[in-house]
Amino acid sequence: MANIIIPKKHFVFGYGSLINKQSAMKTGDVGRGEFGEAVGLKRSWNTSYRPFKGDVAKDNPANYITGVGALPSDNAVCNGVLLEIPESEFASFAERENEYKLSDLKPGDIRLYNAVTPDGHMHFYEILNPRDASEKFPLAQSYIDVIIAGCLKYDAEHGTGFAEDFIRKTAGWEKGPWVNDRANPRYIRPLEDTTDDIYRRIDKVLSQTIPEHFARRR
Repeated sequence: MANIIIPKKHFVFGYGSLINKQSAMKTGDVGRGEFGEAVGLKRSWNTSYRPFKGDVAKDNPANYITGVGALPSDNAVCNGVLLEIPESEFASFAERENEYKLSDLKPGDIRLYNAVTPDGHMHFYEILNPRDASEKFPLAQSYIDVIIAGCLKYDAEHGTGFAEDFIRKTAGWEKGPWVNDRANPRYIRPLEDTTDDIYRRIDKVLSQTIPEHFARRR
């Protein structure tokens, strides 16, 4: 009998908007996410993001933001979520993550909080051309909301301070402008749950964790 080779699964360590599963599923099918940390990754506000880059008809500076990007860095730790993504969805996620390349991680670099690291290929989206935030590419609250809402959902279930960890383990809050664009989101995949309660909770964790930077939001 011939040996049956079962292909390994692919997992992506999401450390930004992919932390929010609703946001991830707007791009493609993903498996259950397991929260944890990636050792040797440093996350920063360093990604000049144009969601419709290369599409002249859709490209609009009103949608330009600075997103988070990660790069390999010794002794750094980055929290996030490990998502199973089928190979059939890679093209869709590559379009979404157009300022990044898909790079490999070693399974030993992943430390999950409530599960054993699964058997498979481990990846993350590595920023290609890091740049600081600017007037043209500001930190956008509509994008931050998506990430922090995903973090707070985990906190509500486990009470671990995951949102605070995201904020503290992200460099660059002090660089460039930070705009409150909730009334007219620059980010093309904004929160669907836009209640006053979720906004209060997001603002509370931001203002308590980085008060000096939050005070600059305009």
